[in-house]
Amino acid sequence: MGRHHDSSYTKLLHSIENMGRGSILFSTDFSDLSSQEARLNLSRLEKDGVIVRIARGIYLYPSVNPFGIEYPTTDELVKAISRRDSSHIIPSGMTAANQLGLSEQVPSSSVYLTDGASRIIRIRGRDIVLKRSVPSNFTYNNKLLPMLVQSLKAIGESNLTQEHINRIRDLIENDADQETLRLEINKTPEWVQRIIRPMLACEK
Repeated sequence: MGRHHDSSYTKLLHSIENMGRGSILFSTDFSDLSSQEARLNLSRLEKDGVIVRIARGIYLYPSVNPFGIEYPTTDELVKAISRRDSSHIIPSGMTAANQLGLSEQVPSSSVYLTDGASRIIRIRGRDIVLKRSVPSNFTYNNKLLPMLVQSLKAIGESNLTQEHINRIRDLIENDADQETLRLEINKTPEWVQRIIRPMLACEK
């Protein structure tokens, strides 16, 4: 690493070490360096084996276990992008259904809705698709409701089984934010309300 020991390289290295193992890195994380300096030195650190490039413009300061590098989950990566872009991102379609246990089907791509930029991120042979969507999808303070709406839209009202209903009831009854859930149920489509309202404690 000696050939790169200039001040900007060393400064970036110390910043990354302070962030800790397992940190997901973007060039915009280092405001004390110019964007060109950050990009150049991230590339140098990757060549030196200090960090790992996991997608275009996205790096990892890796933790390592006996089986190798511990890569971030898709959800961890999406949350990091959301923080970087100051955007909202929620799982969509069968991605949401799978995360909530409403489907055992593992989608070929992980699809999310965002109020930020649309993009496709390929990581370790798998696509993460961010699709720009309408603001109404991001007005919820309750975290469960928007995922339920996206899941139910993907499954379809006519395809709901008793197993689905039982799982939705479990999710609602175990949601830690019951008050906000009840307050925001009116934001969901009417057919979704017909499914969820009877499961709310105040509606029984």
